[in-house]
Parts: sequence; C-alpha cells; structure tokens
Amino acid sequence: MIINNYASYAGVRMEWSKGWGYSAEGAWQNQDILRNQVPRSYNQGQPADQGWESAVRTLEKLDPSRIYSAPLHDRLMPPSGV
Repeated sequence: MIINNYASYAGVRMEWSKGWGYSAEGAWQNQDILRNQVPRSYNQGQPADQGWESAVRTLEKLDPSRIYSAPLHDRLMPPSGV
C-alpha cells in the first residue's frame, strides 16, 4: 500500500479514483483508511484551521441537509453527531 511505503517520508494524499479503502469486505470498508488515513493525508502540510475538519465544517454549513451527499461521503464525513 502506498501509505505504508511512502508516508513515513513523503506527503501522501488519497486520489479519489484509486482503490483505497478496500478490504476483504469490499469497497470503502477499511475504517482505518476512511476515518484516519484520508483525513490525515489532507491535514498534512496545511495550517491547523485549513485541513480536513475545516473542509467538513464548510460542507456542513453549505449543505446542512446533505442533498449533495453520497454513500461514500457519508462514510468519509459522517453527519454531525454520528
């Protein structure tokens, strides 16, 4: 996996079209990738107030009813309170 090979010395950001987050159970089932690795990859090298969490808050503010959300978005960025 790219994270295992390069993350110790290089910035690794997930590319949406690649097969990250897969497990034996299927696509987007690897909770460590979805809940930890993806957010961490987008926080790396960013100011504290401009990382993953800031983007999630902005999306929640702009789309509070989550009408532009899809199942993958819900797995990556669960609705507040979940």
